[in-house]
Parts: sequence; structure tokens; C-alpha cells
Amino acid sequence: MRPSLFKDKDVIFSTLFVFAFIGLLKLSLVHIPHLDPINAAFEDFEFSDIVYHYQRDRNSGDINSPIVIVGIGNTREEIAHQINVINSFNPRVIALDAYFLAPKEDLQDSVLLASFSGVKSLVVGCFLEKREDNKELNYVKSFSPVERFTTNGFINFVGEENKTIRLFSPHLEAEGQSVNSFASEIVRQYDSVKFNQLMKRKAKVEYINYRKSPDQYLPVLKPEDITENNSSLAFLKDKIVIIGAIDKDNLDDLHFTPMNDQMSGRSKPDMPGVFIHANIVDMILHKDYVNKIPDWLMLLFSVLFTYVTVVYYTYYYVEKHIWYHLVAKITQFVFVVLLLFIELFFLSKLNIRFSDKIMLVPMVLSVDLLYFYDAFVKWLHKRFGYHTYFMKAH
Repeated sequence: MRPSLFKDKDVIFSTLFVFAFIGLLKLSLVHIPHLDPINAAFEDFEFSDIVYHYQRDRNSGDINSPIVIVGIGNTREEIAHQINVINSFNPRVIALDAYFLAPKEDLQDSVLLASFSGVKSLVVGCFLEKREDNKELNYVKSFSPVERFTTNGFINFVGEENKTIRLFSPHLEAEGQSVNSFASEIVRQYDSVKFNQLMKRKAKVEYINYRKSPDQYLPVLKPEDITENNSSLAFLKDKIVIIGAIDKDNLDDLHFTPMNDQMSGRSKPDMPGVFIHANIVDMILHKDYVNKIPDWLMLLFSVLFTYVTVVYYTYYYVEKHIWYHLVAKITQFVFVVLLLFIELFFLSKLNIRFSDKIMLVPMVLSVDLLYFYDAFVKWLHKRFGYHTYFMKAH
């Protein structure tokens, strides 16, 4: 291979041609999303999901976890009873993955509020929703007496409906005030140092570093386990008790996560919301954050790497064309395998992730786009006398 090829204008222009084509393609697919063949084939799938998928088999339940999940009662009176029993064992924080929009019968509400009043640290869910102008968020919370005894945390997740939940927002602005997420508020009540560390990251969204599937949270208590005479509940002392829907048949609060049994083409959600909140709390308490390499840095790596591979491809395309496709496809395969190995290693061992598409797409497209560039520069040569390396006979 000629060293001068690294300085050849055709290599520079063909590399720019690859990224210009990707830019135009991306712009067009913003307006015609259903024509995106890549998204259509791998809808709602990321290669990093493989790491979390196999966490289900690798991690074992930890009975010493500070988090205990409890199934929520069916009525406000049942919930009040649960709160009273759990509170008698002196947990550090009780959190309800639910909210109470409107008052009901006086007896039900008075019993519920009485149970709330006896809890030192109680977090109740709220919900943030977009306004019609799509510019601000409405703050939907429980009826006013509830607020006297509780703090709020929004329970909605980041992501589209029926899509995999990979992100959460530590806090958001709604109606002129900062509202913590449900998990963030739990941590604030439980460990203010860990909460402040989360806030110092100043991230609008964080990746959820899933540690456990629902089966790996031990024990998970059912509503019928919460009784006054159940002395085995003494282990709740100083714990975080999160009360929420635990039924995997309840599709109202069931979500897709990267720990799903099926990695692509998923048909059934796998995790109730209460377990997602628990995973987020776990992540914050263990400071087990996922850090992302900035896209601009990955783009720089991608441009440099694509430039080197285009030099390689151009040499074979012009000098040894008969071998071009074989060599290019083998190179692509090796690169893709190597990149995915690096991606999975970074995430599983270093808690670092990056956008693989920024590297993969130019690498994949550059092989076939050389044909377009070849035709274009030969037309320029014929029409304007443009001198090009591609005019050399194959």
C-alpha cells in the first residue's frame, strides 16, 4: 500500500462523502422514520442490553440488601394497615409507589392519613405530565392533606410507552419547582451524602445500571405477610421499604427492561415499576453509575478510524479490485465483533458506555459508498478533467 494514499485528496473526499451521506440520510429519516431499515430490524434493542440480560443469571439475591419490596394492598384501608405494621418495626424510609389523586370516603382517608402521620420518613409518588404546549410539566400529586405528612417523588420513567426503560431523570422542573424522582427522594431521606453525590453529577438523565431482576430481590413480601403478629418482620429495622405493585400480570405498571428474557422483538414486559425504582436506588447507594463517552469524542474517533479504513479500502478497490469485496467484508466482520466486545467489556467491567452506531454506521456504509464516489469522480474527470486516483485501471 502506498504511504502517499494517506494524503490523497480522494481518500479525504471519500471519507467526507461517507459522513455527508449519513447526515443526509439521518435528516431524511427524521421526517420519514418508518423507512429507517436499521431501526426496523433492531427496534428498541441495544447491544449493551446483552450485559444486563445475563445479569439475571449471574447475580444472586442479597438478603442483606437495604431495600425490601412489599406488595401494595388493594384499598386505602389495607395500605394504611400495611404502613402501621411496617412502621412499628422502625424502617428508615417507607416509600409508596402510588399516589392518591382525590379524596374518597372519610373513614378510608382518615385511616390512611392517620397511618401517614406516624411515619418519620415517608415518600409518596407523584406524576409529571407534559402540558398541551409541550414546554412545561404539570405536577400531578396526591390530594392536599397527604402532603402534610409525606414528601413527593415522581414515579414516571424516561422513555416512550411500551419501550425499554434505560434512563431516569434524578429531578425535573415542574410548575416552577424542582421535583425529585421517586428513587432520588428515597435516597435523600435515607442517605443525604449519596443523594448529594448524585446531584453533583448534574446529569439531566442517568443510565439505569440494572443490578437485579425481580426474582433477585429477597425477600419480596406479599400483602398477607404484613401482620402485627409476624415477628419475622423485625429485619425491617433501618431498611428502605418500597411498597408497590409486584404482580407481573398487572400490565398497568409493567415495563420492558434490558433484563428481559427476550433481547429483541420483545412481546411481554418483564419488570414492575417498583423493581425499577429499587434498581435505581441500589445504583445510587452503591455509586454504581454508568458514565457515557461523549458523542462528540466518539464522532472524532469514528472520523479518524473511517479515514484509515477508507485508505485501506481505496487501495484494494483500485489496485486489487477482484479481492475488494472479500477483504472489505472480512474487515467489517472483524471490526464489528471487536467493537462489540470492547463495548460489552467497558460496560460490564468499567461501567462505561458509548454509542456504537457512531462507529458502526460509517464503517458499514463506506464499503458500498466507494462505488458511488468512484462513479462521481469519473464523471468529474470526463466532464471537467478532474484528476483522480480512481481512474487507474482495475
